[in-house]
Amino acid sequence: MTGAAWVSTAANQGYGEAEFEMGMMLAQGIGVQLNFEWARYWLEKAAGQRSCRSAGNAAYRIGQMYAFGEGVEISSEKALFWFERSAERGHNMGMSEAQTILRKGVGQVTPARGNTPGLPAAIRKRMYGSRW
Repeated sequence: MTGAAWVSTAANQGYGEAEFEMGMMLAQGIGVQLNFEWARYWLEKAAGQRSCRSAGNAAYRIGQMYAFGEGVEISSEKALFWFERSAERGHNMGMSEAQTILRKGVGQVTPARGNTPGLPAAIRKRMYGSRW
């Protein structure tokens, strides 16, 4: 049995880390044929798991897919959604990407330091400190 087969078996049994790994393998074509549609499927499953340590990484990778049009139409709004989800899980790059998108004026608000009503409280706190 190949490594991809083991990961696939574990992912199909609902193991979040395996779902993340399967998504990454499919997104990069490592050990399997490159397939962004299935990659997004597995990454979304991993991102939705509360117990998965890689949930923030999964959400971040989905955000990248929407930001760069990997297997989907480019959508700043969808990228922002997934970057914010990753940021809520403590993913620093997700936090940075969400901030960048919002600063460019995509979405509902254009934030100024400390005045970011569209940015979730968890992200504001990590970006600007507890005083905000």
